[in-house]
Amino acid sequence: VPLIEKSGEPYKPPPATLKPFGGEGRTMRDEASSSSSAAPPPEAAELVLDESQPTTTLQVRLHDGSRKLVKANHSHTVAQLQAHVAALTPGVSFELRGGFPPKPLTPSADKTLKEAGLLSESIVQSTC
Repeated sequence: VPLIEKSGEPYKPPPATLKPFGGEGRTMRDEASSSSSAAPPPEAAELVLDESQPTTTLQVRLHDGSRKLVKANHSHTVAQLQAHVAALTPGVSFELRGGFPPKPLTPSADKTLKEAGLLSESIVQSTC
């Protein structure tokens, strides 16, 4: 095996061969639900609490990372909760997720908080 003496020469790195990224990007957002939730923000309205009815406390984590405790009656609907969250964050198009594992909350179903299984739950707001 013949050897070539190059110990006296300065090191020259081999030319870099750059290959552009050829794959496709993936988003972590659920594409099926984001296409249906791209609606404008819902009408903003505060929840009116009736102290004579059974109440629950919900923890709402807003899109900016802050947390709000919301007292609501068991008879309030998911649509009313979404309107209340819209009042907390005006002008933001969002989607609410609740339960475990978190599932998108659809306000069109007109389920009460009790029927939706959201009593004393944590609700997460994510922007669309």
